[in-house]
Amino acid sequence: MLWTNYYKKKIARHEKGYPAYHELKIQENIPFINALQKYSSIVDNLLKIGLWPCSYAIELKKRGYDVFGVDDEEGILSLTKKNAEQMSTHIANLIQADMFNLPFRDDKFVASYSLGVLEHYEDSYISDALKEATRVSEKHIFVVPTDIAIQSETAKALSLTWFHGDERYLPAEYWEDLVKKIGMTIHEKFGYWIPNMRSKIKHPKDPQTAFGKGLYAGFVISRNT
Repeated sequence: MLWTNYYKKKIARHEKGYPAYHELKIQENIPFINALQKYSSIVDNLLKIGLWPCSYAIELKKRGYDVFGVDDEEGILSLTKKNAEQMSTHIANLIQADMFNLPFRDDKFVASYSLGVLEHYEDSYISDALKEATRVSEKHIFVVPTDIAIQSETAKALSLTWFHGDERYLPAEYWEDLVKKIGMTIHEKFGYWIPNMRSKIKHPKDPQTAFGKGLYAGFVISRNT
């Protein structure tokens, strides 16, 4: 599956194009953005591992961060550049690279981050990816969907467009145990909902929720030293 084509179709559904899609993704993932800002400052350099949705890299660049981005799909790099231009910004450091073999020295970045990436892999690959992410950055922040996504009420509200066939919708606690088994330190964990999803399933208004109770589970981790 080429993710470039998938996301081009996602953007095309918005009459106002990428800027409308960009604003939607930022509003959906405010707790994720908050975590990034909590563990970094605008003088720091950040690494986005797996560039899509590129909205986060573009938004952080607009806010003054020095953003690097890696993806193994060349089309995603080109699409990110194009979308950044529509938001009147430019990300110079977009690199085609494998997240299991990142082309950076140890601790080059204050933080690295990923969203919607790790759930596509088996545990051994997740372990390798997290070890590499925490090699090149002091902290790694990642978000994954949980098993709540496939519960009947939630799945109906999400619709089939949310599922691609290879995701692993695992309990938040499973991810926590996996991170600990790999030997990582967990500095923070959090859960949250997509705003329009909360209205569909009558969830409380606050997008942030208890860990293990949200559509998404987020972690801030580092390697043990």
